[in-house]
Amino acid sequence: MTYSRVAVLQDDNQVKIIENSFGEEATLSYLTFNANGVTDVGLPVNPSNPEDTICALKCIVGQSMADVILQRQTIAWPFKLVEGESGPLVEVHGTKITPEVVLAMLFQELKTQAEKYLNMPVMKAIIAVPLHYNDRQKAATLKAGKLAGFEQCSLLCEPIAAAIAYKRQGLRENARKLLVFDMGHCMVDLTILEVDHRNGSFEVLHVDCDHQLGSVDLDINMTKYCGEEFQRQYGVNAFDDMDPRDGDTAIQRYRRVQKRCREAKMNFIMKSSIFIDFSSFFRGNGLSVCITRKIFKEINAAVFQRIITVVDRALRTAAIRKGEIDDILLVGGTTRIPTIHNMLRQYFNGKALNHSVPPECAVVYGAAIHSATL
Repeated sequence: MTYSRVAVLQDDNQVKIIENSFGEEATLSYLTFNANGVTDVGLPVNPSNPEDTICALKCIVGQSMADVILQRQTIAWPFKLVEGESGPLVEVHGTKITPEVVLAMLFQELKTQAEKYLNMPVMKAIIAVPLHYNDRQKAATLKAGKLAGFEQCSLLCEPIAAAIAYKRQGLRENARKLLVFDMGHCMVDLTILEVDHRNGSFEVLHVDCDHQLGSVDLDINMTKYCGEEFQRQYGVNAFDDMDPRDGDTAIQRYRRVQKRCREAKMNFIMKSSIFIDFSSFFRGNGLSVCITRKIFKEINAAVFQRIITVVDRALRTAAIRKGEIDDILLVGGTTRIPTIHNMLRQYFNGKALNHSVPPECAVVYGAAIHSATL
């Protein structure tokens, strides 16, 4: 599940994240359509018509249908993606739309939020994008910005934006080499930066990533565990078997559980266990599964090992020792989960991670701060 945020640097030099119409700082990057076009922005998938909701635009825009990320994620997306002449198209209610147009609709909503808060037109924007974006993805993002009504758009790499935010809030004293760890929905990005304290600039020393690894893998493993527990209790695979007495299909049941797991896993930040409950689930039976932190760690052991592999590979390739990393900056709300937090600390021999910026807000904070330099 991905979110979008919009922020401004105010006259008092403080960053303000602008709330949406629901009074929330984060807008769910989902757009729901009917036969006449887009109807809602920022609402969860409607279980009755999941195919009407478009999401994951960050993974789609500027890509080709042959892209490994698209191939991996398509099965989890309820909407339809089809081949177009110059890339994938989103098909909804029989209409095929380019991802840039859909992304522009999301940008328009964020633009409206900013204009309502500032009480003035907003014609310039800084859009943060992954460092690994190629020229085609960057061009598609800029096109979406223009379609949204911005006269001028600039792109800023997400790890640089995050580093700008952390630098302002407080890096470790005399920190020079920084490791930015970003765990997104469908990828893990790791960037090693060197900061020049004389002019505040950042140099990218090395980049590594795993585009087949992300927080979605945690959701998938939790969902699989729930299915196995249901089968252990009732002797039937609810994610495979079909039964005309049930109102939903196996894939719909799977998506219902995955959605609940995706939302519930963030409760591990404060709780030692979470519960996945459905009073009515399959063949008259409910689903009730308790997942403790210990179980969460066990079922995701391979995911956590792959994360460490990315970190270790990056340091070895860059010829940088663990002890040379002066500060570790976290990006993305998933990095708040204690298991991930502790795993990184352990790898870096107990080094404390930087908590001066909320990881889910680091990128938008940095983009807002950077806007003052333009």
